[in-house]
Amino acid sequence: MVCNLGKSDRIFRAMFGIALFVSGILVGGTAGTVMGFVGLIPLVTAAVGNCPAYTVLKINTRNVHNE
Repeated sequence: MVCNLGKSDRIFRAMFGIALFVSGILVGGTAGTVMGFVGLIPLVTAAVGNCPAYTVLKINTRNVHNE
């Protein structure tokens, strides 16, 4: 799997995923569960370094020379 996420993109995704996940826990109920699971998506893509949507759209935010 080719890494297509740059450092700043990964950091933003991780922060956004954590915010959604924590909000889901605080909200509770069905809406909280959905928010929690949706928050896992950016967390996983940040951890793996690959976004399937970026692959389909041929987007690469990774700067190969600096990372």
